Amino acid sequence: MGHIRERGHAQKSGRSRRQGEVYISAEEVLDLIHDIKNLLLPIQVAAGLLREQAPNNKEEKHLSTILEQTDCIKRLIDDVLLSKDGLGWNTAIDATELVAQVARRVSADLKVGISCSYPRIEPVMVRGTEPKLWRILHNLVLNAAEAAGKNGNVDVRLSLEQAAGMAVVEVEDSGPGIPAQVQVRLFDNPFTTKAQGMGLGLTAVRNLVLQLGGDVSFLSEPGRGTTFLVRLPLA
Repeated sequence: MGHIRERGHAQKSGRSRRQGEVYISAEEVLDLIHDIKNLLLPIQVAAGLLREQAPNNKEEKHLSTILEQTDCIKRLIDDVLLSKDGLGWNTAIDATELVAQVARRVSADLKVGISCSYPRIEPVMVRGTEPKLWRILHNLVLNAAEAAGKNGNVDVRLSLEQAAGMAVVEVEDSGPGIPAQVQVRLFDNPFTTKAQGMGLGLTAVRNLVLQLGGDVSFLSEPGRGTTFLVRLPLA
């Protein structure tokens, strides 16, 4: 956990430090933010398990409120980490574990079966920040689950292009596919195809992937589903 400590010298700006005033480094703030976010995870997991076993609608509603509010806290934390001038420095992130976490979360929330496959070389480490990668994966898997529906299928595949130094994430659904006239505008903001099962966030996905030095593309055929493909630099 990050610790708050006093600096022994005045700031470079020449402003003298007031007696008793405490300074913390950006690295320490980042550590603290990550620690707070990590503490939310067991709360969400426990509340999710209890919600599944709730004996009545009243208790289920209360537990849903806990999940919604912890999500709000996580989004506030992510906003800080994703801030252009904030603390979202790229580090080595375990994409294998993150894919598994996102799949479990979306499957539990939407009651949709999601299968995941990984390369033999584990873990797959990519360069980025956890909040950015979570948003990318969560948006794509959530959209795929909504498109497939409860009776459909969602497959998430993580693979390697070692020669290119890239990790590849494919998110495939068995939904209705995307009409040709919609495909040309799919990444337009604020365009959405929610009625066809695609949600908001694809513009954000593309922007975040580009920020991380990767690329995103998709293949879709009406009546046969859609596959999104994200390539990200290996750490």
